[in-house]
Amino acid sequence: MSVPDYTFDDDPGASVQFDRLCELCTKLFDSEAAGGTHLSHASSEDPLYRSHHDIRALEKSADAGCHLCSLIFGQIDLSDLEQMRKDLDEAFVPSHRQIGILIGFNGDSCSLQVDGYMSSQSSDLRDPDQTSSTDQQSWSKIAELDINPEEQDSSNKERSASYSNCSGTTLMQIAQWMKECLTSHTKCFEIQTVAATRDILPLRLLDLAPALLPDTIRLESTESLPFHTVYVTLSHCWGGVCKTTLTTSSLAIFQSGVHLSILPKTFQDAVLLTRNLGIRYLWIDALCIIQDSNEEWSHEASLMGDIYANSSLTLSATNSPDSEGGLYHSRSPLSVWPCRITAKSDYFPVDKLVVNIPRLVKEKAMEPLSTRGWAFQEWLLSKRTIHFSRDQVRWECHCLAASQVHPRGLEDHDVDFYGLPTKNIIKLLRDEDATPSRLWMRIREEYSQMHLTVATDKLPAFSGIARMVHKVLNSPKEDYIAGLWKPELLTELLWEKYSDENTRAINSTHSSQYIAPSWSWASIDGPFWVPFDRDYYKLDRLGVYAEIVNAKSFPTNDGFGAVHGGFLRIRGLLCDVELVSSPSTSSDPSGPDWRASFSKGLALTHKWSDASLDNILYTRSSLSAKNSFCFLPMFSSSTGPKRFDGKLIGLLLENAAGGVRQYRRSGVLELHGVDKEALLSHSSGLVPLDSGHGENADTSNLSIIEIV
Repeated sequence: MSVPDYTFDDDPGASVQFDRLCELCTKLFDSEAAGGTHLSHASSEDPLYRSHHDIRALEKSADAGCHLCSLIFGQIDLSDLEQMRKDLDEAFVPSHRQIGILIGFNGDSCSLQVDGYMSSQSSDLRDPDQTSSTDQQSWSKIAELDINPEEQDSSNKERSASYSNCSGTTLMQIAQWMKECLTSHTKCFEIQTVAATRDILPLRLLDLAPALLPDTIRLESTESLPFHTVYVTLSHCWGGVCKTTLTTSSLAIFQSGVHLSILPKTFQDAVLLTRNLGIRYLWIDALCIIQDSNEEWSHEASLMGDIYANSSLTLSATNSPDSEGGLYHSRSPLSVWPCRITAKSDYFPVDKLVVNIPRLVKEKAMEPLSTRGWAFQEWLLSKRTIHFSRDQVRWECHCLAASQVHPRGLEDHDVDFYGLPTKNIIKLLRDEDATPSRLWMRIREEYSQMHLTVATDKLPAFSGIARMVHKVLNSPKEDYIAGLWKPELLTELLWEKYSDENTRAINSTHSSQYIAPSWSWASIDGPFWVPFDRDYYKLDRLGVYAEIVNAKSFPTNDGFGAVHGGFLRIRGLLCDVELVSSPSTSSDPSGPDWRASFSKGLALTHKWSDASLDNILYTRSSLSAKNSFCFLPMFSSSTGPKRFDGKLIGLLLENAAGGVRQYRRSGVLELHGVDKEALLSHSSGLVPLDSGHGENADTSNLSIIEIV
């Protein structure tokens, strides 16, 4: 087996003609009368600027060389159209379906909006006696392109006709970004030492020294290397079984040197690019950690955040589903580079226009690596990252987010691929105005949407982020317990699992394997969110009805990683509650409302309840379900000036098998339309525990319970 020849020569491939338009796209810019109605003024009866009636026709036009159709087709996520089909099929049996594309100008002609529509001649599933068919339609915006006057366009004027990112131009651009960051980005220099909580090297590195045979690499222990050795890291999807990994039996072979040809494609690409950048050492988890040693893996996993934070550069195989996918991908240059158009329409103040893919990069959400839990931490903690995306190569550091199309930088750098503040996150954590508690919640919420091959990796794959936050906020190490921070514990306990807003089906359940105590967000498989935070309760707060007596988790071997147990002891009022689900009285068909009935311990009138249950799946077919829990009130607040504008929120608990007054978390319950006077007078049975309230009140009904 031979190694691919990576000389990074530009390959123009087939002849590419930029700026050529098909007949339909030409009409978009010819005149208002020829095209139709401006999208911002359009009604359902108005003709829009119309393009291809079928998605395949759009693809065919792109393949034929229409530059604009290529840009549009490259931005469309076909899963959006599939969701439209599912929406129609839920209620209708399709007998004929048409998927179409409508294109029009949005706003002040600053963007080209692409709407997908699906027309289906269908029979109504809800009326089996119906014999006639009806036309049903579903609409959705599926893509948007930027339009700018030519003189305001900041995209790269030198458009490459190469069909691959593996080109000399690519290498020169990466080297230029790297040089600029190392020599000019003072903020990067100031911040880069913060993410790394320990000045350490990985246990081993791959030595790519040119003194070796050109197609050979060697695994080297870092014991004899200086602490500031420059190395590159690779972030990648394993995608199941990786064909070549480091094991106990292969350690000696790798230490003596192996040929590149035995490595998966992604690893080969990373080795050759690192060499071309003039860097000698490379770290790849599969080749630098002994994979059949649980002890070594556990130790190195606890250092993973520092390994990426101390790396000089991270190569992110963003669009590769496995280790054979490679860094580089073929794509039409017409789907990437801007289209320059001469307009003949009064819509535009100038004739010379540039149509471009959006500067604010959203595509990463559609790429394989962006869904992986370990990769989330690797991205967040790396000083510099090169993303090898499906269409182009992108750069990201603390000071610059750029791409091949926009090499001088993208706008809106404060929002990035994951919807989070980018590398400036460290600065924001230090900034009081940035409300670190909210930012921390955002990080955890985003991480909870990631996938892990091994469920028990949930806290280890997040440990580097937790360690970095601990360092930035200068908090005691013991304040971190199973994914939460003690100073914010009362409000952090009120996380809710994420529910699908259409069916209200719960996408998160407690894991079948032990990962964390039930009160930790890490205990559930799936996403969660925190609908309120500490700052919320500073406004119109009526009472705090619970206090933490003791909180502890039992780490396996790393205070920020896996745990094998934990408990909370909370002082408060515990009362029995029965939740009954019933059809919504509103026009919202999404699911039931919950009615909370208290048998004892809480004398409180409320108008309606909102329950978030960790483990129960409720749909339209289970509207009569009754569920008995214990309710631990925690906070009350005022949502308005009227008497019944009160709100009470707390934890739903169920008995645990461990002993008397020991419980597990089952969810969160919110009571709305509560009598505020009853809360303030304590006639409800609730006694505020926060200072300044209820000093002379009877607290005999309070007790200490344990949640595990």
